[in-house]
Amino acid sequence: MGNTELIRRLSRFHMKESLRGHLLVDLLGSDIDDDTVLCWHYFSKNRRFESWEKLGGEALIGKDGLRSVLPVNNQLWDWSKRTSVMGILNLTPDSFSVGGKFVSVGSAISRVKTMISEGVDIIDLGAHSTRPMATKISVEEELDRLIPVLEKILKLSKIEGKLLSIDTFYSEVALEAIKKGAHIINDVSGGTLDSDMFQVVANLSVPYIAMHMRGDPSTMQNNENLKYDDVCKEVVDELYECGRTAELCGVPA
Repeated sequence: MGNTELIRRLSRFHMKESLRGHLLVDLLGSDIDDDTVLCWHYFSKNRRFESWEKLGGEALIGKDGLRSVLPVNNQLWDWSKRTSVMGILNLTPDSFSVGGKFVSVGSAISRVKTMISEGVDIIDLGAHSTRPMATKISVEEELDRLIPVLEKILKLSKIEGKLLSIDTFYSEVALEAIKKGAHIINDVSGGTLDSDMFQVVANLSVPYIAMHMRGDPSTMQNNENLKYDDVCKEVVDELYECGRTAELCGVPA
């Protein structure tokens, strides 16, 4: 694959991922009002993706009143005006960055309050370490770390308007966290560590962040998983397949 083709595939994947679940103002000549918005999944399902590309595709965002917004937490999150900031909160005793610093509910909540005061838009909660050589824990243990903190956060008066992201590769954790009130699933494995993840996300109808990883935290740095002939091409190819599989499971692109 030449560089031009690689860039084309990466750009196409990035565009589809960056517009996942977005609503777009209709510029395709329909007779609905200008202020009406259409689901991006409607575009793809009704073969309008080609028309969108012919109009200019993602380059149109921000022009002629077209805005990129994400339906989440019963609102349309408009991220066309400024960059949103995500604060990372590791609830693990063995995190690569702050291992053990926020394992108690009290310390975690204190940190969340600080993040909010500093202007964070999204708080990403992780209760399972994914550093190299991290030990895998059970769904139950991850939930035991996560849910008490999540419940306390949701009771904070200043959490209104903020988004809560859950860093997990377990579909059961994703399901329980969304039921409790979280808004986004952030899966470091891109669905490779739990075959039910894509279907659960599709059923929940929440934004899904798919990251790239080979193996699991305990094996991702072994010789086999570190072997790349062309690291950029292979990572793009594997992410593309991840997105394609998610779509086939019903996760809107």
